[in-house]
Amino acid sequence: MSTRFALARLAALGVAVAAMQACAAAPPPAALQGDWEVAQVGVDENDQPHWRYEPGDPRLVGRALTIGAHGELSFDFGKSPCPSVDWVARPPAKLSDLVGRTFPRPPGADLPRLPALADFGLPLDDRQVVALDADCPGAPPARWNRAWFASLGVDKMVVAYDGDLLLVLARVARGAAPVASFACSAARTPTEKAICGSRALAGYDRSLAAAWRRALKRHADDKAAFEQAQRAWLATRDACGGDAACISDRLQERLDVLMQD
Repeated sequence: MSTRFALARLAALGVAVAAMQACAAAPPPAALQGDWEVAQVGVDENDQPHWRYEPGDPRLVGRALTIGAHGELSFDFGKSPCPSVDWVARPPAKLSDLVGRTFPRPPGADLPRLPALADFGLPLDDRQVVALDADCPGAPPARWNRAWFASLGVDKMVVAYDGDLLLVLARVARGAAPVASFACSAARTPTEKAICGSRALAGYDRSLAAAWRRALKRHADDKAAFEQAQRAWLATRDACGGDAACISDRLQERLDVLMQD
């Protein structure tokens, strides 16, 4: 093999390696890696006719999100896991500008076209942030479209979700025990023990308790019948035993019923 030919092959190999590296999924920044939980839910409070969820909606508060060191992303609400996200950084921008451009209001409303950060009712200061888009190669476009993630410090993150929600997430400490709506030290049944052994189930249990308190206020006139319906549902939940998938289904079904009641 001639020296010229060998050098040409090495050059071609270098180009191929560079191309492969360019196509490899970018890992998430260290500030985003770890386990998170939705702490606050904001919607455009001046555009109520287009709400799909309420401010502080129990269906979203407590949901678990995990961002792995190698780019994997999972969220236990409405999205399939993505095994390898390519994290694409946007240019630095003020949070207010980013939110305004992300959530434009429908034309024709007697409101400014772009909402302000304060319209989402969240205690967020208007700092400069670097938002990252989550590109899941090979996934349906609806999986993580219109979602971006921005660190607000070591233990806080803001996420734009599904085109109309602004979520504030808090970091879950490594090794932290799940927190349910009841004292896990008093868990006795297989179902209660399963809830206390799962961060996702415990989060849904807390969400259900919050939704129950809201619904109970609306049913003050038929409180006895409403409480009986809840006891009947608890029996169906406990019939799951320790089956986590079954418990999750029962919790989510009841949560939807209470929020739509």
